[in-house]
Amino acid sequence: MKIIQVVQKPQLRGAEIFACQLSNHLMDLGHEVIIISIFSGDAELPFNGEIIKLNRDISNRFYDVVAWKFFL
Repeated sequence: MKIIQVVQKPQLRGAEIFACQLSNHLMDLGHEVIIISIFSGDAELPFNGEIIKLNRDISNRFYDVVAWKFFL
């Protein structure tokens, strides 16, 4: 199964760490997992797979057409 986890930005907070831990376990079970961060951040997420950083501008978060097209 191919799974995409989306987080707002790479930061060491509860939701982001849980998403990384869950993704690592899913990879151990044989699934293909990618984590996508929408905004830039300084933290190094504890994930063993591929992390795609979109580095979008947070001030345009509701109407950033380029970022929304990425998911289509």
